[in-house]
Amino acid sequence: MGKILLIDSNALMYRAYHALPPLKNDGKVVNAVYGFFLIFTKVLEDVNPDYVVATFDRKEKTFRHEIFKEYKAQRPDMPEDLVYQVPLIKEGLKAFGVPVLDKKGFEADDIIATLSKKWKKEPIIILSGDRDLLQLVSKNVSMRAPGRGIKKMIDFDKDKVVEKYGIPPALFIDYKALRGDPSDNIPGVEGVGKKRAAKLVQENGSVEEIYANFEKLSESFKKRLKGKKDLVMKSKKLISLRSDLDLNVDLKDAELNYKNEEVLNFFKRFNFKSLIEKYEPEEDQQMNLGL
Repeated sequence: MGKILLIDSNALMYRAYHALPPLKNDGKVVNAVYGFFLIFTKVLEDVNPDYVVATFDRKEKTFRHEIFKEYKAQRPDMPEDLVYQVPLIKEGLKAFGVPVLDKKGFEADDIIATLSKKWKKEPIIILSGDRDLLQLVSKNVSMRAPGRGIKKMIDFDKDKVVEKYGIPPALFIDYKALRGDPSDNIPGVEGVGKKRAAKLVQENGSVEEIYANFEKLSESFKKRLKGKKDLVMKSKKLISLRSDLDLNVDLKDAELNYKNEEVLNFFKRFNFKSLIEKYEPEEDQQMNLGL
């Protein structure tokens, strides 16, 4: 039917907010809005999707906090000058006709996992800087992540995940469960970093298989993993994405079919010159240049 683009909007707007200087419009910072749509419009050009859905996190705690109350406990609140940019980003997505989804008790990643499963027969591109979503990469699912700044992009297919981390996407959650994730306050096993976690998974498979064959491990690994099974299993549960959410969206709702004028008017509100140039009719550009 066509290519599907699924956007992890929170990850994208945070990347834009921190990558760009505090660009202002009418005295208010709009750098996240500008950076978000710089990335978004560039990906539209590169990928040329037929369908697009934007997902967002919510303020409420999620089911992961019920499993581990310290989940993301160390993260600061969203900066005030980013908070008021969120509805502006949603406004811009509306101008593009892109449906915006969130779900109480869950994260944007879980929505993306659910849609990836629901529409698994179609080629899917996930747009996010959150590496946890690499667990979804498969034959039909790839991920595009902003590199340094916001202009460079890294494309992850199955081979790229193996090249980068030494393990296939299906075992990424096992790899992360062993090494932990400080950014989400997910505990790992002390003394098991990137290299050791990759080696354990490469040689033994999932964490369930690692503990099922515990006696076959080297003494060094036995020493580190002994008594840590419950911790590792809890970490894996925190990292694993839910793909069974009840979402009220059909593929036809996500069809990309916007009016250029609405997009242009949105960008003109903030005087986003480079974005205006992308969507301004050629004759208007010539007039502005005095041709």
